Amino acid sequence: MFPDLAANLHDETGMDVELERTSLLFLMYDEHDKVFARALWDDYPQQRSRFEWLTPRRSPPPSRR
Repeated sequence: MFPDLAANLHDETGMDVELERTSLLFLMYDEHDKVFARALWDDYPQQRSRFEWLTPRRSPPPSRR
């Protein structure tokens, strides 16, 4: 859905976001976005196989629980 954005991110950061045309890419711009994304991660543990938390270290977010 956003192939140009994915290409620009790769060009500028070197990070491949592995864009899939049928998935959702949620970009976190600030701490509020991170809080929202962590809540999704924590609130839907049964769906975690569908999430991928991409960071420079590729580690999942810390759980609130």
